[in-house]
Amino acid sequence: MVAHLSGRGWAMTRTLRHQRSILLALLSMAILSLEVIATRLASVIFVSDRAYIILSVGILGLGAGGFIAHVREQKGNAGGSFSPWQLFLLLGIALALFAAIVTTPAATSPVVILPLLLIPFVIGGYLSARLYRGASGWGSLAYASDLAGAVIGALASLWIINTFGGVNAVLCITLVAWGGAGIALAFDGRKRAGALAAVLVLSAFAGLWSVGQKRILGDVPIGVAPEKDFYSVYDDPGARPTIIDSRWSVFGRADLVAYGHQDMVMQLFVDGSAGSQVYRFNGDIHHTNPFLHELLLHHTNAIPFLCLPDSAKRRMLVIGPGGGKDVLLGLLGGAGSIRAVEVNPDFVAMVRDHGSYTGGIYTDFANVSVVVDEGRRHVQRMRDTVDLIVMALPSTAQVQGIEAFATNENFLLTREAFKEYARVLSPWGAIVLTVHNSWELARVLVTAVAMFQDAGVPAGEIPHHFVMLESEYAPTIVIGKTAFSPGEAARWRDVCTRLRADYPRVTYLPHDMLGENPSAMSGFLRVIAQSPMALQTAVDRNPVQIAPCTDDSPYFYNRFRTGPRELHWLLAFIGFWCLVVALVALLRRRSGMHQQTAHVGVLPEWIALCAGAGFMIVEVSLLQKLVLWVGTPTTSLAILLSVLLTGAGIGSLISSALSSTLRPLRVLLIALTAIIVLGVCLVVASPYVLSLVIDGSDGSRLGAVAVLLLPLAVALGIPFPVALGMLTDAGRERSIPRLYALSCSFGVLGSVLAILLSVVWGFTAAIVVGLAWYGVLFVPATRVWQGSDAGRGK
Repeated sequence: MVAHLSGRGWAMTRTLRHQRSILLALLSMAILSLEVIATRLASVIFVSDRAYIILSVGILGLGAGGFIAHVREQKGNAGGSFSPWQLFLLLGIALALFAAIVTTPAATSPVVILPLLLIPFVIGGYLSARLYRGASGWGSLAYASDLAGAVIGALASLWIINTFGGVNAVLCITLVAWGGAGIALAFDGRKRAGALAAVLVLSAFAGLWSVGQKRILGDVPIGVAPEKDFYSVYDDPGARPTIIDSRWSVFGRADLVAYGHQDMVMQLFVDGSAGSQVYRFNGDIHHTNPFLHELLLHHTNAIPFLCLPDSAKRRMLVIGPGGGKDVLLGLLGGAGSIRAVEVNPDFVAMVRDHGSYTGGIYTDFANVSVVVDEGRRHVQRMRDTVDLIVMALPSTAQVQGIEAFATNENFLLTREAFKEYARVLSPWGAIVLTVHNSWELARVLVTAVAMFQDAGVPAGEIPHHFVMLESEYAPTIVIGKTAFSPGEAARWRDVCTRLRADYPRVTYLPHDMLGENPSAMSGFLRVIAQSPMALQTAVDRNPVQIAPCTDDSPYFYNRFRTGPRELHWLLAFIGFWCLVVALVALLRRRSGMHQQTAHVGVLPEWIALCAGAGFMIVEVSLLQKLVLWVGTPTTSLAILLSVLLTGAGIGSLISSALSSTLRPLRVLLIALTAIIVLGVCLVVASPYVLSLVIDGSDGSRLGAVAVLLLPLAVALGIPFPVALGMLTDAGRERSIPRLYALSCSFGVLGSVLAILLSVVWGFTAAIVVGLAWYGVLFVPATRVWQGSDAGRGK
């Protein structure tokens, strides 16, 4: 007898179980890779917040697909009109359509992108629920296969983006989906059709490989939004932007852009935002174009190089040099040695490859070294000292995470980061920091003052550590490790009085060197420097968030005390959807069912609901909290996510082994206890353990993180397979799609909650809330335990 993929005989043989496990893993790989790739595409088209909204609704499609599968099950239409190979084929068609439309101007409309993104997720959710439908007796293996596919997808997506770019990466996932159709055909007994599909898919992949990142369908348009610097660098209508070099990677799409009205400055963008100037330079610091000097001296961060003595510029560290402007300032400003640390390798490669324009600032100067690394991590590992740290507009507010909501905010501007900068500065060293606006300047000022208060610096001395150049756009603050002396302040005053009136103006100098007309920010500095209580009062009274950022909540660019408003609307929408799904799942009447059996029947749904939300809250919060210790944001997230999902897969297999000797309820209660205990231990112990390997290699740091994560990950992988086993024991395999819909829907809810909680209260608080979701499960699990014991006469 042949048991086809769509038939009820699926669970009859071990071979068929393994076949379905392969399909689940392949589907999970394609879906998670799609999530990562779509995140990169959406961040080019939209600003980060809107990209989260679009993608979160898309991920809800997984839950919607599972819900549709459940409804069809309840109507007795389990098999449906589509077999698995047909659904894989439809998934590929939906992806190909998305790839074609995303290169057109229509892609910038959410009304167009939303349905296109929903369709493949809905198909994937429906197919996944159908595959889980046959999980009678092998739920643990099915869940482990699902997680294994997600691990492969998380790692493979990095390679796919780096190799194929944006749109071609979607075409690669399209081929993966069609490859799944071929495998499903072969499993369904149609080996010739499966072999033909394999030949076609492999041939297409070979062609795609030969093309690489070259355009096949076109490129993704940069969305028109106020946050997209691509369109707003110049007000001149003749300043037509022309992309002369474009490269995709896991960091985003890097574009080198020239403008038609001048040829002295180009711009480097990531996803159309966070512009960084690239100047035309002849490579001779002694005979430089005078116009270049003019351009540079109109920036606030150029003035400190004129005022600081040579002893304060001997060893210079630039964090985030981008297109090389700060390196150029150091070269022309008399810096001795310059070390530039840039996280985006595409930026470094573009500046190097266009050396004839940039004057070889990254290649042709013996005193300039460029390191591709994350700036904060580089500082953590430094054991030498520098005299000057320069950062200009340090913005990481782009979509960087593996998870759609795992925002990588700014670890460069936290309270702990400022203490680390002070550690590597020489006694006479200083930080030159340029931000975007006055609000950010106030927040940096509060953070720096808090650092000096923590160090026990007298209140009257704190204002002497600062020099400020306030402006409407890109103000600069200079923070001295030791207080500026009256002589040093007088030097600043004397140099600045000789500058032209149209150059940036120093608005605050220590020791009242500017007279009796203090700027607004200088008055603010004097108030908050009085005492920690005065600082906290000023923070509380400010209408926007200016409190010092911490590593536990590094959201420097968040203005709102309760988090971004878009997240509140998103949470309300997803919460409503989850409420609908939960009501359908939990309040459905079970006529003629014994009370004890009814309680057991509801428990699997509660597990899917609580574990779905709890898992995502813990996962997203941990990944964001630990990425600081590992390094480059996106790559680190992919590796950490792989560790977490691998552990969960191991836990799934362990749950199967335990359930053969222990009652499922006992396994569940043991797992819940382990999750809470291990989670608390991880939060408490991780800072101490990781501080021991801070000087180690990348491998040792990653190994330490993996050792910390793995036990908790194993425990997290147990509850959902237990729920599947409970349904199987109760003869309710038809309810498995409902379980999948609940898990996916509340997983998205957990993702949004994780970010909102981490913004408002921090990652640690978010992890505690995630663990609390598992704690809630003790209530229904204990009731079922007591009911089952009563039924046995105990």
